[in-house]
Order: sequence, then structure tokens, then C-alpha cells
Amino acid sequence: FYGWFLDSACTIPVADSSVVTTAGDHTLYAGWRINTYKITYDLNGGSGTMSPTEYNINGSDKLPTPTREGYTFAGWKATAVAGNWTINKVYSAGTSLKGMYGNVTLTAQWTPNTNTKYTVRHYVMSVDNRTDFVLSATDNLTGTTGAELTLANLIKSSLLVANGIYYQEGKVGGSVVAKTTISADGKLVIDLYYYRTQYKVTFNNNGGHTSGSTDTGSKTYTYNYGHKEL
Repeated sequence: FYGWFLDSACTIPVADSSVVTTAGDHTLYAGWRINTYKITYDLNGGSGTMSPTEYNINGSDKLPTPTREGYTFAGWKATAVAGNWTINKVYSAGTSLKGMYGNVTLTAQWTPNTNTKYTVRHYVMSVDNRTDFVLSATDNLTGTTGAELTLANLIKSSLLVANGIYYQEGKVGGSVVAKTTISADGKLVIDLYYYRTQYKVTFNNNGGHTSGSTDTGSKTYTYNYGHKEL
């Protein structure tokens, strides 16, 4: 309310000091301005330019939709309210603001996607030394954003050999870890390393010697499992 007026268009105000000088009935018209209210958005990890930030009860505005990589938007939770907003109620994107009034803080709600990509690479130790590894298999998998993964559960059993090849450790970003989580951007890469069992082989000349040598003793060599040059 912003005062009384002599006309329905509210262009001729009646001041507090106005004096009625004409006898008879008079009609005064109330002047009204529509109130404007503020919306504060908490994107809660999401992104986007949110509009409207102000609204009124007769407007045609609707609630916007933010985005967040690896997640699906699940609505706006009213976390601080006035007017006819309901505290802790979740309002869907696209909800009309017509008929609503009062300042409000809306917090984005998110549901983690269940089809977020991640990659597991399997490296097996070379037969020739214990420093080189060969990429033997790659698994392109999906899971829930933010879900915890135990690397030992991702082992490819087809690469294991009893008493020959065993899982040793896993790395993410070059660091050895036992567990990790599925990143929202779908770019998680896990590297699993499989080691070869070492065996010692002793060559006993048994009194003889190899061609060009007079050594009649024995020699012991260490080999990785799978080494064929004896």
C-alpha cells in the first residue's frame, strides 16, 4: 500500500494535509505496488546461471535447472523460508512461482548417476626383469558417482597363475592405494599390477664343464616365472 488517490489510475494523491473543501460523497482509491521477493540459490556443487533471483506473486517465472557432472538434479530444497514457502520441501525444476511470496533460500539436491565411466588397466610384469610391465588387458566399466571401489576386487582372475603370477598393488594417479572413489567426470583410471614369482635355478656341472670353460662347479640364476631361456 502506498497511499490514497482521487482517481482509479492512482495518479492524483491525497496527502495527509489534504482538506476536503467540497461537500458531498468522495471516493478514494487505494494505491498498491506489487511486492518483490528474493531467491537465493545454493548450487551445492552444481553450476549454472540461476534465474530468477527476484520474483513477485503475479509473475510467470519458473524455477531453473542447474547441472552437475556425474549427477542428476533432484529438485530445490527450501532451506530458509518466509511467506508461503514450506521449509525442507523439495520443489521441482520448472515449478511456477505464480502465487508464491516471501524470500527463500533454495538448495540444489543431487542424485549420483549410476552409469559413470571408469577404466581399469591390468599390467603384468615382464618375464625378463622386475621393472618393466606389459599392458595385458583393459576394462571399461561403469558405476555410481562417488562410490568406493576396493582395487583388489577389480583383479582379472584370468591373468593369475597359481605359484606364477599374483596381484601385487594398484595405483591411481601414480600413487599406490587400496581404495578409491568413482570420479564424477568419468575419467578415473585405475592401474593394477601383477607380479611374477621368482625362482632360482641351479646348474650343477656334476664334474663336467661347458664348452670353453674349465669351471666344474655350479651356478645359480634367478628367473621370473615364464622365462624360457634356460
